[in-house]
Amino acid sequence: MKKSIIIVDNALEDTDSLDYLYERVVSNTLPPEEIIHKSELGDYKCPFDKTLKKTISSLWEECAPELYRQATYDGIQFFEAWCNSYYDPYHNQPQDKSGLPYHIDKDEDLYLSTKKISTPSYASLIYLGPKSSISGGDLYINTEGLSHFKKFEENGSKELDLNSPDWIKIKFKYNRFVIFDGSFPHLVSPVINHSPNQPRVGLAINLWDRKISC
Repeated sequence: MKKSIIIVDNALEDTDSLDYLYERVVSNTLPPEEIIHKSELGDYKCPFDKTLKKTISSLWEECAPELYRQATYDGIQFFEAWCNSYYDPYHNQPQDKSGLPYHIDKDEDLYLSTKKISTPSYASLIYLGPKSSISGGDLYINTEGLSHFKKFEENGSKELDLNSPDWIKIKFKYNRFVIFDGSFPHLVSPVINHSPNQPRVGLAINLWDRKISC
């Protein structure tokens, strides 16, 4: 799996959980980032907790069972989960809410204190909505990995040639599940247009072999 990208369309047959999470995001009633030990996936404290954990279990244990077994063998212990929502510029949202700048997922506290980059073993996301199509909001993943991030730190935006073969473009699609190497930098292009009050929302799930702060 390392250095790979996997895309699973129509990932969940029952999409009620996606729709529930989407509505929670749009209504701003979503809890913040969660760090969940794999042993806690069946331990539910509230409706949101149950839906989130069942979604994670379904995605990883049913959509990518062989990879999940390998991840467990590799010592994966924790799931870091959070939702991002992006609006088009016509919905009175700040410009930085229309996309996600280039970055690499990492242990932020460790990076701030030591400048050491520690990335998750695997990164993944499921598109929660809208069900209708949108313009923009494409995910770009750089397959050079950590070496590209270090070049970006040195040289800035001139390293962002999205037409380079090192970049993989993945378009938004409802119920699309994407898994990729946790060391791959990525960005989300600005959302250009979406149906009224239906922003682009994704549930991100990173897999770690140790607990990090959130």
